[in-house]
Amino acid sequence: MRKKKCELCPIACTDISICMGFSLADSPIRTYRNYKITHISIEKIGFYHYYPGSSAILVVTSGCNLLCSFCPEHDTVFSFSREKKSLNTLLSRILNLAERMGCHMIAFYCNSILDIDLMKSIREKFGYYKIVTLTNGFISSSHMIDYIKIVDAILLRIFGFSEETYSRITPFPDAYRYAREFIDVAKNNNKFLEVEFYVIPGITKEREFLYFLEFLREVNRDIPLHVRRFRPNFVELERRPTRTEVLLHYYNIARKYLNYVYADLWISPYSDTFCPNGHLLISRFGWKVKKVYIKKGRCPICGVEVPIVA
Repeated sequence: MRKKKCELCPIACTDISICMGFSLADSPIRTYRNYKITHISIEKIGFYHYYPGSSAILVVTSGCNLLCSFCPEHDTVFSFSREKKSLNTLLSRILNLAERMGCHMIAFYCNSILDIDLMKSIREKFGYYKIVTLTNGFISSSHMIDYIKIVDAILLRIFGFSEETYSRITPFPDAYRYAREFIDVAKNNNKFLEVEFYVIPGITKEREFLYFLEFLREVNRDIPLHVRRFRPNFVELERRPTRTEVLLHYYNIARKYLNYVYADLWISPYSDTFCPNGHLLISRFGWKVKKVYIKKGRCPICGVEVPIVA
């Protein structure tokens, strides 16, 4: 009997689940070989414009369809126990922690496309929870809108803007095209979106970054952009971290194109939020919000409307 095809992402596996997240024996059934559930700030997850100063239950599960070479959560994503966990078991543990912590926001890691059924269960049975996700955007076009409609806010993780760049960090060079499509679809469906772009030494090209900024500006120059530092991890252990001066160079370029840009410098003004006219809106110390100056959704000094959900 021929195994059914998984159509969740563009790989469209039939016999072997490349992402190691599904059983394809009879039909694509999600398998949870490992997971991690933590309670952390929304800023630590990566969101700066979605309920600043709040917290979320972050869920990281096993399996990934992009297979990035420097995955920060590889200990969970690519580590598999013999015992399989059911969706209901995982759902129960997520909700128990959320109830104990008094938290009404549940976040999923950048392999979240694999957890679409889990997110649907939360949405349908426990609709009072906010669902926020990181994503690599590597989702089949037929499922992209379904995914976007389930969640309340999205942080898109992008590693470049060409097949050449993606071919050096993932097995799927055309994945960047889906991330690009994802931005358009999210904005066309009025979904809250932030984007993070990794500056990778020896890989990221300034010309390519400029193409990306031009594209993002055309979509909406108010989309928050986080310029991220590469850090050695997983199988990318010999490449050096992004130097601060290089990170700030890309940050300063982005500021010419977009209204809200952040640099991956933990304790610095580059984590603060300023309005397009340069007035301080949110001051932060690392991942902690110190003070919010916004009044009725606007800058208290110049009155410009601020795209922040609070």
